[in-house]
Order: sequence, then C-alpha cells, then structure tokens
Amino acid sequence: MRMPGRKPGIRNLDDLQKRRQFNIGAAAQGTASFVDAAVLKNMVGITVRFVSGYEVSAQVRLAIERGELDGDCATWSSLLRLDK
Repeated sequence: MRMPGRKPGIRNLDDLQKRRQFNIGAAAQGTASFVDAAVLKNMVGITVRFVSGYEVSAQVRLAIERGELDGDCATWSSLLRLDK
C-alpha cells in the first residue's frame, strides 16, 4: 500500500486500522489494485471505501497527490517506476 505524506497520523498498520475510513482508488473491480485493497479490507480489518473509474494508475496517483484519495495498493514494479 502506498500512502502520501499528506495524511498525518498514519505511520503504521495500527494507525490505519483506527481510521474511520480509508479511500482507495482503482480503475475498476477486478483490477490488481482493487483486489489488493479488498484483501486489506477483509484480512486486516481496514474500513475501505473504493473509488473506481480511473483509466490508468497515474490518475490514481494524481488523485492521491490532490488529496482526493488516501492511498492505493500498487505492485512493487509500478512503485519502482515512480522513482525514474
């Protein structure tokens, strides 16, 4: 899971579980980001609100930077591409 520094108070899993809701972006149901977030929701007990309809993951990352989303679930390879 990737979270920007804009959301104060989330430093670890315990902090995340205490939040009333965590807004996660995904292109659609069934995408890797959606499935990974569903695993967090169901296995870890995080209250997740899925926001779908983004055409590409770059749009999700921009929405996070604008503060519209709290974070996303991304593959390791896609996170590595952010550093380039």
